[in-house]
Amino acid sequence: MSKINGTKLFIFLASAGILLNFTLINSAQDFKNGTFFWNWTTKPKQDNFQLNFQLSLKVKGKNASGALVFSNLIGGEWDETDRNLTPFTGKISGTTILIEFDAKDTRNYEEYDSPFDAAYRKPKRNSASRATLKITKDRLEFVLTNGKSLFDLPGKIIMRRVV
Repeated sequence: MSKINGTKLFIFLASAGILLNFTLINSAQDFKNGTFFWNWTTKPKQDNFQLNFQLSLKVKGKNASGALVFSNLIGGEWDETDRNLTPFTGKISGTTILIEFDAKDTRNYEEYDSPFDAAYRKPKRNSASRATLKITKDRLEFVLTNGKSLFDLPGKIIMRRVV
């Protein structure tokens, strides 16, 4: 192999390595300290009703907390009825958070200044529901892994990040 072909091969392999590394970093991001919001809305029904589901997440180190917030939409606009929230707690491992919540502990959103003010209370008899949250770029995958769902949500939801 000539010196020129070896140099071209080295440049090609180095570029491919940098590109692959950049792609991996951007496709699966670790959760960083801070507050984050993700949103998902059902498809409109005949009466234009939709259920809006927002996940409000606070990250500190390897711990997570927050609330699952629900509101009704009519024609894409909040119908000004009471919003509900269900607090959760969680543990972080890389790009995954394992959360625990009590599906029976649904509270009035308006009673709190922030969804982060509602503290999680562990239910009796270990009847907590569990879900995994996985982040990739601006999307979050919410997968119910154990227990009851809230408001008949599907077991798997892809949510978009709210900026």
